[in-house]
Amino acid sequence: MIIRIKHFVFTSILLGVLIACEKNEKNENVTATDKLDSESDFTGGTIVFKSGFQGNTIVGPYGTNAQREDIIGLESGNDWTSTLQDGTPFNDFHINYESGNNNDRKASIVMAPNVDPALNAKVLQCEIKNATTCYAPDQSYPNGLCKARIAGELIANPATKPKEYYQKIKVYFPQWETLEQSTAPELYRWFILFEYGNDNDLQNINQAFKASLRITKSIPGNTGPLRFYIKGENCINGGASWSKAWEELNTNFQVPTNTWMTLEIYIKEGNADNGKFYVAVTPTGGKTIVVFNKTGYTYNSSLSKTPDGIEEFNALKLYCSDDVVKAFTSQGRTLKVLFDDLEIWQNRSLKI
Repeated sequence: MIIRIKHFVFTSILLGVLIACEKNEKNENVTATDKLDSESDFTGGTIVFKSGFQGNTIVGPYGTNAQREDIIGLESGNDWTSTLQDGTPFNDFHINYESGNNNDRKASIVMAPNVDPALNAKVLQCEIKNATTCYAPDQSYPNGLCKARIAGELIANPATKPKEYYQKIKVYFPQWETLEQSTAPELYRWFILFEYGNDNDLQNINQAFKASLRITKSIPGNTGPLRFYIKGENCINGGASWSKAWEELNTNFQVPTNTWMTLEIYIKEGNADNGKFYVAVTPTGGKTIVVFNKTGYTYNSSLSKTPDGIEEFNALKLYCSDDVVKAFTSQGRTLKVLFDDLEIWQNRSLKI
């Protein structure tokens, strides 16, 4: 089956693969894992960039592209333009919406919830009211499919693509008991919180790879606690679809709602023996829990060239099928995720 790919034409071909083909999402045959280790364990490295969305940080225009915005501003010597994109492994950052307008989806700097307003504590809020990228009915989706996206896309400099990537970020899911009480995400549907893409060369698209951190249920289509899930995929069929390389579902850790948690995410470019996708969570007031420490390919196993670093990171992301959005709107609520205290590191390595 050829799946139609509909997305904005971007100036960088690196973005094409993460935007295309998501219509082919599947979540079957997941092997549950038990990974409740004691504490994240990293060594070395330097902080390339950090932001708590304070100072004069704002979300503003990104050129004339109506489907992109930028985060700009300075906080404690960290500038979203000069610090993050000049003299680091990266040369571009922007927010990608793909479709719609600010009545449908929006990223903005807002006051932190449950904090004394006098402290002027600000966070990045991403909210989605409508899923506006839609596909006509076909064999896979008789009723059609719509999706929505807010993605903070960090692009590596081609000359300095990192082979290891580490980030730390705080995340808050307000009123996400709404999602627990719904049947979303349903089978073959999705919610993605972080994603990276490797070797996204549209001239040789079948050698592209992506991996993502998602939120799902132990059994898709049921009500119940939210779980973290990771998935690595190879691009196939000339970019029309994706083939599952690996996946893991953690059924032991329940994703907390209405409270802050810190996520540590680490990627190491490597093969079946030394590639890594690592995720640790520290709920407010709790201990650090390693929810995934996956060893496996973090590039396409059919890659014909020597791996030379990772190209694109969606450091913060709301990307979901319309059933997730409707779970909130059907209850008179809006799908929101809050982000704070982003740190991006260089040359930081995992000990274990």
